Amino acid sequence: MAQLLPSPITTVPASRLVFNAPFDVERPYKLVIRNVGRRKVAWALGLSNKIENNFRIDDNCGVIDKPQQQATIKIRLNAGMEPKHSKRFGSFG
Repeated sequence: MAQLLPSPITTVPASRLVFNAPFDVERPYKLVIRNVGRRKVAWALGLSNKIENNFRIDDNCGVIDKPQQQATIKIRLNAGMEPKHSKRFGSFG
């Protein structure tokens, strides 16, 4: 049985979410996932064990039912948690 490819998505920002100082204030950063395909898309957002306690994510999974619809996810860096500099920190791919 042939398997169907998942419907394509785009994200904004496209590849990296950057957290700017000051780090003692918690404020939301937005990640937008847009369904650019023709079928519904299920999505999930996860963090590695090393950084999961540093962040709060409002919705970590969901379904985008129709083409061209989008989901906006708020990600917050916990106050007082300065991000470590790393190639993988904050990257989507």
